[in-house]
Amino acid sequence: MNESENERPGDVSSQPAGCARHEQTAGLAADGASGAPPTNRAPGNCKVLRYGIDSLYLSYPGQIRAEIVPALERAREQAQSRNEFEQAKARVSLLDHLFEVKDKGSKLFRYVIEDGSYRIQLSRSSSKRTPVAYCKISSQCLTALGVEQAVSQLGLILTALADLHGEPNVSRADLFADFTTTYAIDSWERDAWVCRAKYLGTHSIGDVFSGWSIGQGDLLARLYDKTLEIRSSGKTYLLALWQQAGWASPQRVYRLEYQFRNLVLKELSVGPYSSLLPNCAAVWRYATAAWLRLTIPNPDDSTKSRWPNHPLWDDLAQAWGEGEDGARVPLVKDRAPSEEALFRNFLAPLSSYMAITGMTDPLIASERLYRETSAYFDSFFFMTGEDFLAVARGRAARKAKEFNVPYPDIPSIDAEAIQAAAREAYLKATGRD
Repeated sequence: MNESENERPGDVSSQPAGCARHEQTAGLAADGASGAPPTNRAPGNCKVLRYGIDSLYLSYPGQIRAEIVPALERAREQAQSRNEFEQAKARVSLLDHLFEVKDKGSKLFRYVIEDGSYRIQLSRSSSKRTPVAYCKISSQCLTALGVEQAVSQLGLILTALADLHGEPNVSRADLFADFTTTYAIDSWERDAWVCRAKYLGTHSIGDVFSGWSIGQGDLLARLYDKTLEIRSSGKTYLLALWQQAGWASPQRVYRLEYQFRNLVLKELSVGPYSSLLPNCAAVWRYATAAWLRLTIPNPDDSTKSRWPNHPLWDDLAQAWGEGEDGARVPLVKDRAPSEEALFRNFLAPLSSYMAITGMTDPLIASERLYRETSAYFDSFFFMTGEDFLAVARGRAARKAKEFNVPYPDIPSIDAEAIQAAAREAYLKATGRD
């Protein structure tokens, strides 16, 4: 159920660009006193906790700023270096975001920068058919800021990198509803799904059924156990939002999610970004009524379109309401691992070392493991010119770049400063200073 990084950008020559989006993540309080009105027809069967846009991909028309190209090119070369200290310098600072500059681009986009909030792909092409920027806004960023603010901040970041021509187009939008239910999501057979798509798959983690996936390509749906998925994705920030909406552990939370790409969105009157939010409820209704339904099969009726909806589906079809829940989570711009992950990763080699050596004191074992590790890397100094201290610091500097966190004595490109300097130079050259 992971988000794909390789999506297709929209064609900005044929699509107007639009950009003022607003996330609707209404949480239904237990007493229904806040957020959108409860949608439960059968109390206890289904409770919608949140709904909104999980991830958003936007294509921006325009041209890259010539003054920033040399700095990005240099950073791209540094990212390709075999020296980890050089790799660590491949980053750019923009609006308090410390982006990693990737060592490779793609067919259409030469430069890729990324942090925990945004993944931005930039093109040097002057073609009107190629967007200057193709951007993904992460689920965590949308949850923390809301859609409008997340898109607004992205626009400000891009102004330091490109000359934008109008508003962006929606290349992909993932709409979701998180809910609890008394129904087991593996309690119906495959033929209960009535859909225009041919593909239908089931998924399991170990022996546990985790969900369904329906459709491929420009429109697909997923119905899956979100609490189970969180164990691998680490999106634990959702737990507090669910609790505010009346959820209590160990109750399972499920997610119905639709992934819409630009071709389908345009058919549903969503092209520029400004057309997305006003049409989200209609897009959701189309997906849950015309494109896909969960039904109660009638063996005496061969016409599936007449089969009645499953009660759970009636509730989910109404999950999108009016208004916006004000619940938010703190914005995390970096991609650093959690303390829990660090502790678990530290324990793995330490416990292996203790097992091999027969040691029982972890403190003594960790000190001995450090000394032996240091001696091992120092033994290659005559070949590499780096001792253990240099190797460790170089590795840390490179990981700091990947985690989007600062590291001592490692500079980063300040794109805003480059743009300001170029503007000042232009004004002086034209006598306008």
